[in-house]
Amino acid sequence: MRSKRWSAPVRSFRSGHEAERADLSVIIVALLVVALSEPLAPPVDARSVELLREECASRIATRDLVLFGNGTVRLREGPAGETRMTLGELGSPELEAYRRRRADVDFGAVEVMAVGPEGDWIEHCRLRLELDPEEPRELGYGRFDSGSLELEKLRRILSDLVEVARDDGRSAEIPARYEPRRGDLLERADGAVFEVLGFTSDGRGVELVSDDPPITMFVDRDQIRVEFRRLVAARRNL
Repeated sequence: MRSKRWSAPVRSFRSGHEAERADLSVIIVALLVVALSEPLAPPVDARSVELLREECASRIATRDLVLFGNGTVRLREGPAGETRMTLGELGSPELEAYRRRRADVDFGAVEVMAVGPEGDWIEHCRLRLELDPEEPRELGYGRFDSGSLELEKLRRILSDLVEVARDDGRSAEIPARYEPRRGDLLERADGAVFEVLGFTSDGRGVELVSDDPPITMFVDRDQIRVEFRRLVAARRNL
């Protein structure tokens, strides 16, 4: 009699590591499908990014200066309800020069050293800088407050940006190399007209007076084109 031979069925199986790799592959594919199905975030438009904004206001007038990421400089200024807007542009080299000047400022040393005069016509300002989108920096100061060297660096940058915005062929009515002389008449953004009376002993400050409203003020020579928008009349040489 022949003996029957029995054979055990062959079982197919995967090792534990192979099963884990297969499961992981399924998860990765599923995540990729979900990620690709979601719309990509649109790129940030440089025209909407504010690199710098200075807002100044007195009881008489306001001024709002903004530098956008694409190099556009926007200035709104004038009496409340009667502000006018001017625009200027920084090219790529000028925008990079601005970034270098801003990087040269030690913000840890920016401070007001002495509070200046107060009055209806004195502007108080707030400056916002987009140094880091996650941590913007804000500064507050009065228009005529005395500041540290680093604050003065910032003010010179702001002064230059104001000139860029005004120098559009329509509003730049004070000559670029204007030097004030006694008897000159200058118009401020709020429409008040001031006469140059004289100068401080160091020659840096300019004394001006207005009859309406009755105000006497001192302005640094470098700030003339910031504080005033138009040379109404220049004293003639006799």
